[in-house]
Amino acid sequence: MPPCDFADVTTLTLDCYGTLIDWETGAVQALRPLLARHDIVLSDDEIVTVFQNLDGALCEPPYKSYRAVLAGVVEGFGKRFGFPVEATDREVLATSLPSWRPFSGVAELVALSRATLANIRQNVAVAVGLKLVSLGTTLAGVTGLWPAILANTGATVLVTLNALRLLRWRFMAGRVQ
Repeated sequence: MPPCDFADVTTLTLDCYGTLIDWETGAVQALRPLLARHDIVLSDDEIVTVFQNLDGALCEPPYKSYRAVLAGVVEGFGKRFGFPVEATDREVLATSLPSWRPFSGVAELVALSRATLANIRQNVAVAVGLKLVSLGTTLAGVTGLWPAILANTGATVLVTLNALRLLRWRFMAGRVQ
């Protein structure tokens, strides 16, 4: 693959299936009724293995939309197990996609990351604000160098204590606290 010229890049995407989203459970739940309609009995692991083999081959260049890849996976199941795939069957995975759930803990970790970003913003505001006040009062001759140094040290203590609050972060039964 040739090196990427980032000047031409307009969009970046994140593949969250398998990292954040439990695609295996979602795919199994979507495919099991289709397979059962054709009297095909497979374990969850067997469905996942076939899915991965089909999906992997379909994700090679030339690249397709994920909807087309999922339709190709359903067609692949039909070919592999000898059943006809109707137009509505082709869409069974794509239409089930919104119901695929994230792994447990993902929502809580997203909330914690938001709280961390808010904490960083607060700390920057406190540190910069105290430095500006110290600079202004020192330049105006109201305070000397030592009060400015103490204010800087105080800002460091304040932002450290504020950041330490994140260590008390708790997750409670589906509710973030």
